[in-house]
Amino acid sequence: MAHRQSLALLFPAAIVSINLIVFLPSVASAAPVDLAKTGQTTCYSQTGSLVDCTGSGQDGEYQKGIPWPDPRFTNNADGTITDNLTGLTWLADTECVGRVKWLDALVAVNQLANGSCELSDGSAVGDWRMPNYLELISLANLGVPRVDTWYASFGFTNSESYGRGYWSSTSTTQGASSVAGYQFRDRFSGSSSKGGTYQTWPVKGISTGPAKIWRTGQVVCYDDTGTVIDCAGTGQDGDLQMGEPMPVTRFTDNADGTVTDNLTGLTWLRNANCFGPRIWSDALSDANNLADGSCGLSDGSSAGDWRLPNPMEIVSLTDFSRSQPMIPAGNPFTNVPTFNPSLYHWTSSNWLVAPQYTYMGGTTALGYYTNADKANAEFLGVWPVRDGGISQPDPVFENGFEGEDIPD
Repeated sequence: MAHRQSLALLFPAAIVSINLIVFLPSVASAAPVDLAKTGQTTCYSQTGSLVDCTGSGQDGEYQKGIPWPDPRFTNNADGTITDNLTGLTWLADTECVGRVKWLDALVAVNQLANGSCELSDGSAVGDWRMPNYLELISLANLGVPRVDTWYASFGFTNSESYGRGYWSSTSTTQGASSVAGYQFRDRFSGSSSKGGTYQTWPVKGISTGPAKIWRTGQVVCYDDTGTVIDCAGTGQDGDLQMGEPMPVTRFTDNADGTVTDNLTGLTWLRNANCFGPRIWSDALSDANNLADGSCGLSDGSSAGDWRLPNPMEIVSLTDFSRSQPMIPAGNPFTNVPTFNPSLYHWTSSNWLVAPQYTYMGGTTALGYYTNADKANAEFLGVWPVRDGGISQPDPVFENGFEGEDIPD
C-alpha cells in the first residue's frame, strides 16, 4: 500500500516523518568538518525504477562526502564497537537499556559501566551518555533497503530493535517537551513526546573523525514538560555539548548570490527558494542546470556545478538552539520561510525502502529527514548546493519513532 510520510512521527505521539540526509565532497576540505558519504550508490527514476546514475544528478551518481573506512566498525570484544568513521564508541547491545521514558533513559545510560550490558571495557559510571541527534544519525546507512544484517555483521546485537525509535539527548526547539530521534530500520528521523517509551543506543568518547561530528547548537536543557532547567548533571545535549565547535562566523556572504558555510566548506545558493514548489525530477534538473545569471548568481558557475543536497548536507545547516527556521542566527540567506511547516526542500537521495520516495527536509525542521513521494509538487522546493567556495581565511572558533506503514 502506497503512503506519503509527512515530517515527523518518529515517536507515537510526535512529528510527521520526512527523510533527509547530508554529506560532503569526496575530497577533504579546509573546513573543520568533513561530511561523509551517505552510503547510497544506486539511482532511481521518478517512479522508482532502477536507472543508470550517469547524468542523473542524484546522490548515487555524485556520492559526495569522504569515503567510509573499511571496515566501518571495529568490534572491540568487550561489549563495545568503535565507528572508524567518526571515532565514537557504541554499546554493542542496542537494546540493553530497554524501552523507557526519556528522563529515565538519561539516568540509565549515565549509570552504565563495566560489568553491565556485557561490558568488560573498564568503563565507569559517567563514561557513557545518550547520543545527541547528530551523533545518533551518524550511524545511518542510506545505501541498503534494510540495515538489520548490516549492523549485525559488525557485532551489534538485538537487531530486532532497529525498527523502533531511538532517543537522542537533543530536545526539539519548537515545543521542548519532545525529543529528536531516529528509526534505523527504515531510516527516517523526527521527534516524539518525552513521555513515550523508546530505545537508547549508548555512546562514549569524542568524535575524532575522519568525519567529525559537530555540535548541534543546543545549550539549554529541559524537563519532560519543556520547562527550562539547570543543565548540570542532566546528561542532555545542552549539558554536554559534544562535538566540533561551530565557527564564530558560521556563514560568509560571497556577494555573488552564494553563501559559504564555514563549518563544512559547502557553498549554498543564497536564495533558498528560487524555483518554487517542484516535483523531484524537475528539482534535480533545476539544480543541475543552475548557472551564473540565474537566481541572482554572478559567481561564474556553469550548468553542472550545482546539485540537490543529500540529506546530511541539509542537516548540516541545522542549529538546534533555533526554530523557524533552524538555521544559525545572522545567516545571510533569503526566502527562507520563518514559519511554514508545509514547505520543505528536496534532497538527491532515494529512500531505498520504496524508491518512488526520496528524502526531504523542512526549513523549520532541517535537522529531520524523512521521505516524500517524488511526484509531490505541493510543498517541496529546491535549495541547490555546490562544492567549495571563494577562498576564505581560517575561521575563528568559539569556546512517534515507531516505523510508519511503508509500501508493500
